[in-house]
Amino acid sequence: MPMIQFPLGGFDLDYNSKQSRAEVINGYMEGEQEFISVRRTEGLEEWIDCEEPRIRSDLLLVDGLIYFVAGESLYQVDRLKNLVNLGTVGGSGRCVLAANNIPDDSQVLVLNGLGQALVYQPSVGLAAVSDPNYEAASYVTVLNERFWFPKDNSNQFFASAVSDGTTYPSTAIATAEESPDNVVAPLALKSALWVIGTKTTEYWQSINDSSLPVRQVKGASYERGCAAVNSIVRTGDTACFLSDDKTVRMLSGNQMVEVSTLAFTLEVRGDGSLRNPGYSKIDDAYAFYVDGPVHKVYYLTFPTEGVTWGFDLAQGVWHKRKSDGMGKWRVSGAVSAYDQVIVADSESGKLYTMSYGSRTEDGSQMTFELTTPSLSWQKDVVIPMIEIDMETGVGLTDGQGEDPLMMVEYSKDGGLTWVEHSSVNLGRLGQYNTRVPMYQFGRVIRNQDFALRLRVSDPVEVRMYRAWITLEEGM
Repeated sequence: MPMIQFPLGGFDLDYNSKQSRAEVINGYMEGEQEFISVRRTEGLEEWIDCEEPRIRSDLLLVDGLIYFVAGESLYQVDRLKNLVNLGTVGGSGRCVLAANNIPDDSQVLVLNGLGQALVYQPSVGLAAVSDPNYEAASYVTVLNERFWFPKDNSNQFFASAVSDGTTYPSTAIATAEESPDNVVAPLALKSALWVIGTKTTEYWQSINDSSLPVRQVKGASYERGCAAVNSIVRTGDTACFLSDDKTVRMLSGNQMVEVSTLAFTLEVRGDGSLRNPGYSKIDDAYAFYVDGPVHKVYYLTFPTEGVTWGFDLAQGVWHKRKSDGMGKWRVSGAVSAYDQVIVADSESGKLYTMSYGSRTEDGSQMTFELTTPSLSWQKDVVIPMIEIDMETGVGLTDGQGEDPLMMVEYSKDGGLTWVEHSSVNLGRLGQYNTRVPMYQFGRVIRNQDFALRLRVSDPVEVRMYRAWITLEEGM
């Protein structure tokens, strides 16, 4: 009886309608190109609660302090968890924050979701921008101590004065001229400005000009725009966004590349079938960047659809995140600060730390789920056994997880339907020699597609290294 290793997941961008139903939820894929390992993602532990209904922005670190909008207020918190309400910003929906990094007295600019801009400066306090040259905007970025904005519903963008987000010179306005589409957002990366429109994207360089210190690089433009302004996020020295063709694009240097798989695109776009109609609304999508010690992830949430995707820049692969009782992940923002990753809650006023020591989300169940790529054979086979090489003896000392189980399902039609198979013991604490075999999966007809789905709800470590399948010739 031959025993064959098969992949737990993969990196291949080539699309196969059945193999590409493989996915991992609340897990990271790690390792080499063909045979990868999978581990459970970090849990969430409460760090501080500002007792607001929800957090409406990403988290911004400025001069050692974290800024965010919760409810209708701008908040500041330090390493010692000293929380300060800085004042009311009002508005509705998702807010955008940026800072101009003035030494020792940086200005934090807030867009309140209705186009209004407010500026907080430690030496001055919080005040609304009243300059008549400021026009309502939905995005802000910072280049050379200036705030830059799109002029909404036009092909123009404009900037503040140097080191002053309250003043807007009439000369600091430019037009994206290569295409007539509207500007969605100017985005600063290093010393350049990407001007992202609804259908196209242009590359602009910094120049020494006191009135308008950027100019377009002719020929450095792309026929792709942005479908959701809040999907635009800097990811280190790169940036990602949801494109108008319902793919995800990355900007790096002066290049734009697609990083989404066809599996992602066809789930979002749909394929015209009743089974896969696509997402009904995408312009409300929002994103944030988790800069972890190992995994650097661009997270993109579609709130109407209730789905969160994550692109792992370190590994080049996608996964999904899901909170208990929700389709999407409850996290809405993140920042690396104080030697940890701190994240924001879209469902409350809490900030959490991400920790591998926690296998829940602030006490709520966090279910790990892996669906393998499909396997098929050119003749009938019988599968008497499958074994997963994984960490065992991971049980807790008491309570849920003392005797941890993994639930097993299988499909013989490429993931269209699933059959409950069994539950497998992962070993009480210290039972490190526990094996994880699964028996009697029956016959698989030639050219049919077999896949496994493995699910762990108990709050224990999950780390899978390899999978082996034993085959017999079908009778």
